[in-house]
Amino acid sequence: MKPTPDILYNKSNGFYYYFILLLYYIYIFTTNQLDTLHIILGILILSLFIFSKTYKIINSKKKKNLLEKREIELEKFKKRANSVIVELNNVGIKSNDWTNKKTVTKHIGNKKYEEEIEEELTLNRIHFEIPYEGQKINIITEPFYIDRKNLEITLAIKKSTLLYINPKDKNDYFLDLDFLDIENN
Repeated sequence: MKPTPDILYNKSNGFYYYFILLLYYIYIFTTNQLDTLHIILGILILSLFIFSKTYKIINSKKKKNLLEKREIELEKFKKRANSVIVELNNVGIKSNDWTNKKTVTKHIGNKKYEEEIEEELTLNRIHFEIPYEGQKINIITEPFYIDRKNLEITLAIKKSTLLYINPKDKNDYFLDLDFLDIENN
Protein backbone atom coordinates (compact mmCIF):
# COMPACT_ATOMS: atom_id res chain seq x y z
CA MET A 1 0.00 0.00 0.00
CA LYS A 2 1.31 3.45 -0.89
CA PRO A 3 2.12 5.77 2.00
CA THR A 4 -0.45 8.52 2.42
CA PRO A 5 -0.24 11.84 4.21
CA ASP A 6 -1.41 11.54 7.80
CA ILE A 7 -3.97 14.29 7.31
CA LEU A 8 -5.80 12.11 4.79
CA TYR A 9 -5.46 8.73 6.46
CA ASN A 10 -5.67 9.37 10.19
CA LYS A 11 -8.76 7.63 11.60
CA SER A 12 -9.68 10.51 13.90
CA ASN A 13 -9.61 13.23 11.21
CA GLY A 14 -13.32 12.89 10.45
CA PHE A 15 -14.15 14.14 13.91
CA TYR A 16 -11.72 17.05 13.61
CA TYR A 17 -13.12 18.16 10.23
CA TYR A 18 -16.66 18.17 11.56
CA PHE A 19 -15.60 19.89 14.76
CA ILE A 20 -13.62 22.61 12.94
CA LEU A 21 -16.47 23.13 10.49
CA LEU A 22 -18.99 23.36 13.32
CA LEU A 23 -16.90 25.89 15.27
CA TYR A 24 -16.28 27.88 12.12
CA TYR A 25 -19.95 28.18 11.25
CA ILE A 26 -20.93 28.93 14.85
CA TYR A 27 -18.45 31.81 14.76
CA ILE A 28 -19.81 33.07 11.43
CA PHE A 29 -23.46 32.97 12.46
CA THR A 30 -22.89 34.48 15.91
CA THR A 31 -20.88 37.40 14.52
CA ASN A 32 -23.08 37.89 11.43
CA GLN A 33 -20.01 37.91 9.18
CA LEU A 34 -21.30 35.61 6.46
CA ASP A 35 -19.58 36.65 3.23
CA THR A 36 -18.10 34.97 0.15
CA LEU A 37 -14.74 34.21 1.80
CA HIS A 38 -16.38 32.37 4.70
CA ILE A 39 -18.59 30.39 2.36
CA ILE A 40 -15.57 29.38 0.23
CA LEU A 41 -13.57 28.37 3.32
CA GLY A 42 -16.48 26.32 4.65
CA ILE A 43 -16.90 24.56 1.31
CA LEU A 44 -13.13 23.93 1.18
CA ILE A 45 -13.12 22.34 4.64
CA LEU A 46 -16.15 20.23 3.79
CA SER A 47 -14.59 19.20 0.45
CA LEU A 48 -11.38 18.15 2.20
CA PHE A 49 -13.39 15.98 4.59
CA ILE A 50 -15.39 14.39 1.76
CA PHE A 51 -12.20 13.79 -0.26
CA SER A 52 -10.40 12.14 2.66
CA LYS A 53 -13.35 9.87 3.47
CA THR A 54 -13.77 8.90 -0.20
CA TYR A 55 -10.04 8.22 -0.49
CA LYS A 56 -10.13 6.05 2.63
CA ILE A 57 -13.17 4.07 1.42
CA ILE A 58 -11.63 3.46 -2.02
CA ASN A 59 -8.32 2.33 -0.51
CA SER A 60 -10.00 -0.01 1.95
CA LYS A 61 -12.05 -1.56 -0.88
CA LYS A 62 -8.91 -1.97 -3.02
CA LYS A 63 -7.06 -3.60 -0.14
CA LYS A 64 -9.98 -5.92 0.57
CA ASN A 65 -10.23 -6.87 -3.13
CA LEU A 66 -6.49 -7.57 -3.31
CA LEU A 67 -6.65 -9.78 -0.22
CA GLU A 68 -9.65 -11.68 -1.60
CA LYS A 69 -7.91 -12.12 -4.96
CA ARG A 70 -4.76 -13.37 -3.22
CA GLU A 71 -6.80 -15.88 -1.20
CA ILE A 72 -8.54 -17.19 -4.33
CA GLU A 73 -5.23 -17.55 -6.20
CA LEU A 74 -3.67 -19.28 -3.20
CA GLU A 75 -6.54 -21.77 -2.95
CA LYS A 76 -6.22 -22.54 -6.69
CA PHE A 77 -2.47 -23.06 -6.25
CA LYS A 78 -3.01 -25.40 -3.28
CA LYS A 79 -5.49 -27.52 -5.27
CA ARG A 80 -3.14 -28.09 -8.21
CA ALA A 81 0.12 -28.31 -6.20
CA ASN A 82 1.70 -31.35 -4.57
CA SER A 83 1.68 -31.16 -0.78
CA VAL A 84 4.54 -32.31 1.42
CA ILE A 85 4.46 -32.50 5.21
CA VAL A 86 7.18 -30.42 6.88
CA GLU A 87 8.27 -31.32 10.40
CA LEU A 88 8.74 -27.94 12.07
CA ASN A 89 11.16 -29.22 14.71
CA ASN A 90 13.70 -29.80 11.87
CA VAL A 91 13.63 -26.28 10.41
CA GLY A 92 16.23 -23.58 10.96
CA ILE A 93 15.54 -19.95 11.79
CA LYS A 94 17.68 -17.09 10.53
CA SER A 95 17.12 -13.89 12.51
CA ASN A 96 18.26 -10.31 12.31
CA ASP A 97 17.69 -8.22 15.44
CA TRP A 98 17.97 -4.47 15.82
CA THR A 99 16.63 -1.60 17.87
CA ASN A 100 14.65 1.31 16.43
CA LYS A 101 14.88 4.50 18.43
CA LYS A 102 12.19 7.16 18.14
CA THR A 103 12.07 10.51 19.84
CA VAL A 104 8.57 11.50 20.87
CA THR A 105 7.70 15.02 21.97
CA LYS A 106 5.14 15.22 24.76
CA HIS A 107 3.44 18.19 26.39
CA ILE A 108 2.23 18.54 29.94
CA GLY A 109 0.66 21.93 30.40
CA ASN A 110 3.12 24.50 29.09
CA LYS A 111 6.09 22.18 29.51
CA LYS A 112 7.48 20.25 26.59
CA TYR A 113 9.77 17.27 26.93
CA GLU A 114 11.17 14.60 24.65
CA GLU A 115 11.12 10.91 25.39
CA GLU A 116 13.19 8.34 23.54
CA ILE A 117 11.35 5.10 22.81
CA GLU A 118 13.26 1.97 21.88
CA GLU A 119 11.57 -0.76 19.88
CA GLU A 120 13.19 -4.17 19.50
CA LEU A 121 12.59 -5.67 16.05
CA THR A 122 13.36 -9.16 14.79
CA LEU A 123 13.19 -10.14 11.14
CA ASN A 124 13.08 -13.92 10.67
CA ARG A 125 13.29 -16.42 7.85
CA ILE A 126 12.61 -20.13 8.13
CA HIS A 127 14.90 -22.37 6.10
CA PHE A 128 15.17 -26.13 5.56
CA GLU A 129 15.89 -28.80 2.97
CA ILE A 130 13.25 -31.29 1.97
CA PRO A 131 13.43 -34.30 -0.34
CA TYR A 132 11.11 -34.04 -3.33
CA GLU A 133 11.02 -36.43 -6.30
CA GLY A 134 14.52 -37.74 -5.61
CA GLN A 135 16.07 -34.29 -5.17
CA LYS A 136 16.61 -32.00 -2.21
CA ILE A 137 14.89 -28.64 -2.39
CA ASN A 138 16.28 -25.76 -0.34
CA ILE A 139 13.36 -23.75 1.06
CA ILE A 140 13.76 -20.22 2.45
CA THR A 141 10.67 -18.23 3.43
CA GLU A 142 10.09 -14.55 2.87
CA PRO A 143 11.19 -12.47 5.87
CA PHE A 144 8.58 -11.70 8.53
CA TYR A 145 8.48 -9.85 11.85
CA ILE A 146 7.92 -11.91 14.99
CA ASP A 147 9.92 -12.38 18.16
CA ARG A 148 12.32 -15.33 17.74
CA LYS A 149 11.36 -17.01 21.03
CA ASN A 150 7.65 -16.75 20.19
CA LEU A 151 8.38 -18.20 16.77
CA GLU A 152 10.31 -21.15 18.24
CA ILE A 153 7.53 -21.87 20.74
CA THR A 154 4.81 -21.63 18.08
CA LEU A 155 6.71 -23.96 15.74
CA ALA A 156 7.23 -26.46 18.58
CA ILE A 157 3.53 -26.43 19.43
CA LYS A 158 2.38 -26.73 15.80
CA LYS A 159 4.89 -29.58 15.06
CA SER A 160 4.12 -29.80 11.31
CA THR A 161 2.70 -27.88 8.38
CA LEU A 162 2.29 -28.31 4.65
CA LEU A 163 4.55 -27.23 1.82
CA TYR A 164 2.77 -26.88 -1.51
CA ILE A 165 5.02 -27.38 -4.55
CA ASN A 166 4.07 -26.63 -8.15
CA PRO A 167 4.44 -29.97 -10.02
CA LYS A 168 5.79 -28.15 -13.09
CA ASP A 169 8.32 -25.96 -11.25
CA LYS A 170 9.83 -27.08 -7.94
CA ASN A 171 11.03 -23.51 -7.28
CA ASP A 172 7.40 -22.35 -7.15
CA TYR A 173 6.18 -23.27 -3.67
CA PHE A 174 4.09 -22.07 -0.74
CA LEU A 175 4.82 -22.93 2.89
CA ASP A 176 1.63 -22.70 4.96
CA LEU A 177 2.52 -20.44 7.90
CA ASP A 178 -0.97 -19.04 8.44
CA PHE A 179 -0.90 -20.37 12.01
CA LEU A 180 1.70 -17.68 12.83
CA ASP A 181 -0.91 -14.97 12.17
CA ILE A 182 1.65 -12.50 10.87
CA GLU A 183 1.31 -9.59 8.52
CA ASN A 184 4.28 -8.70 6.34
CA ASN A 185 5.21 -5.06 6.05
